[in-house]
Amino acid sequence: MRMDILRLTTSLPPPFVIGMVHFPPLVGREGAPSFDDVRAKARGDLDALLDGGIPAVMFENMYDFPHTERLDAARREEYRSLFATLTPGLRVPFGLSVLWNDYPAAFALAVEYGAQWIRVPVFVDSVETQYGVFHADPAAVLAARVGAGASGVRIFADIQVKHAQILEPRPLADSARAAEVAGADALIVTGTWTGDPPTVASVREAKSAVGIPVLVGSGMTSENVSEFLAVCDGCIVGTALKAPVADSAAHRLRAPWETPVDSACVHSFIAAIAHARGVR
Repeated sequence: MRMDILRLTTSLPPPFVIGMVHFPPLVGREGAPSFDDVRAKARGDLDALLDGGIPAVMFENMYDFPHTERLDAARREEYRSLFATLTPGLRVPFGLSVLWNDYPAAFALAVEYGAQWIRVPVFVDSVETQYGVFHADPAAVLAARVGAGASGVRIFADIQVKHAQILEPRPLADSARAAEVAGADALIVTGTWTGDPPTVASVREAKSAVGIPVLVGSGMTSENVSEFLAVCDGCIVGTALKAPVADSAAHRLRAPWETPVDSACVHSFIAAIAHARGVR
């Protein structure tokens, strides 16, 4: 059954916890630093996650403003170069998200470097964002997986993804069921924005509608993670693992790209997870 997918994918006991490595802006995007600086920042964040005990990681070009549905050639090559630098010898399970919705590039990189999953923000819910409209096409995602020879790479699909307005509103449970039927291996439920959690009720709604794992994809902290893990299978965490930022709410993604992952924050989060495991 696909309920075993995260165990097979990550070799981890539940709840499943994935820490984010957010790349700085890639070449040609607003405020992009040199490749050496991008690489150094990504390496530092990855090392801090691992030193803090994070059991799985995901790489993402979160700070690429403005976002596009597909990477241009220059950014695709820089993403590939970063992946080539960071993943060899990596001893925890890892996946990747290529924003906004470049699943062909993600599948290709996953096959080349051994990633276990990719994140697909737009899978069954067409959405409008500040960067344009992104149309859902789950059949195209599955065809791209076959074309890339990536049959072993899992699809972690967002439903009613953050930073967007769904074009055809429907209950979250309907999106969850549609994604499962379309072939998602796991679902991701988010709040409306980076750093904002969904409601516990929305996570419960998605979880009760499907037979595949459901992850919370935004807003997890050491203070609230136990409550959420009582109604889902795991979480993806990024913002809460970064060093504190003054007036973080004023930044469009809660923290500037220069903000480092803090090993102490990772340790605290992992301790909260351990506590949650003990009380579930």
